[in-house]
Amino acid sequence: MEILRIEKLNAGVGDNIIIRDINLKLFTRESILLLGPNASGKSTLLNSIAGNPRIKIFNGSIFYNNEDITSLDPVKRNEKGISIMIQNPPRLRGVKTRKLFDKICSRHIKSIVEREKEINEISKALQIQHLLDRDYGHGFSGGELKRAELATLIFSRPRLALIDEPDSGVDIDSIIIMATVIKDHLMNNIDGMILVTHTGGIVKYIETSRSYVIYNGRIIYEGETSYVLSKIFSEGFRSLLESR
Repeated sequence: MEILRIEKLNAGVGDNIIIRDINLKLFTRESILLLGPNASGKSTLLNSIAGNPRIKIFNGSIFYNNEDITSLDPVKRNEKGISIMIQNPPRLRGVKTRKLFDKICSRHIKSIVEREKEINEISKALQIQHLLDRDYGHGFSGGELKRAELATLIFSRPRLALIDEPDSGVDIDSIIIMATVIKDHLMNNIDGMILVTHTGGIVKYIETSRSYVIYNGRIIYEGETSYVLSKIFSEGFRSLLESR
């Protein structure tokens, strides 16, 4: 059964179309990769699914559990279980990390004790306990900020998880920590996941069934992850464009 279906989607920012004629399917309990070089449209596609108001849909459709959500606002999409880990999280002056985590957890967990237990468990797994009483993002390293953003995704208890370049600009230790937490605390509790990467760093640690490759705003290839990765790592993204 399909959890997500995208048909002939054209989207961008302002009057600039960034992604064109996008067709994509995600099946229930499936995790897929979205790969492509920098500025190829990966984040635009992910934010289109999440309903980011900065993204303009020119035409095409997005269906979630067979419901057309193309015009649905991001809050309602989130209520339906669509959550995104964005590539460049904001740094929030005056907002304590623990308070932010608690606010997100409170949507699903009413007990203060249980919320604190959840926050401590995930924070420990992500090795960010020492950041809980700091303003969110302030004084965080790049890897710590990515791990904190992953925590917010997990606390939102998504049904469809959209993860945008968790391995961009972080060290190998952070990548391994995030991959482990995604496998142990996220993948078993969701209906589907789209994982975006251009470096490929995290794919060594997370198994996915299929991969889509986006190049210059268009999907140029869809296939088994192992084959796609072998082509990209040995010959680059253009090799898949030339093999169409």
